[in-house]
Amino acid sequence: MQKVIQIVQNALADSTEHPTAAALTELANYSAQMTKYTMEQMGKEQSRYDIQQGQEAYLQNGIQTLRSIQQPRGKTTERERLKEYAESLEKRITLMEPHCALVPIVLMQ
Repeated sequence: MQKVIQIVQNALADSTEHPTAAALTELANYSAQMTKYTMEQMGKEQSRYDIQQGQEAYLQNGIQTLRSIQQPRGKTTERERLKEYAESLEKRITLMEPHCALVPIVLMQ
């Protein structure tokens, strides 16, 4: 989600007329890179704990969402819809963050 936010924010910072198309291109390229990385790392011992692997499903979900953002809806602009999407992802990260923190556990014997 953080990578998708970063890509969306980069597209919003650009003065392009179609920021969603720019974000889609960058996200698709990143997704292809991650797929290649995962394939290269498969079967290697250290890959078991590699958090870079397995992101493809999340990235594909982001691509699908960006495609739907491109479609006109109501009176909002594409840029507004894209900004709302980034904000919603940021809120989700904020809500999920406490649940992702690793806490050391000491087992009593």
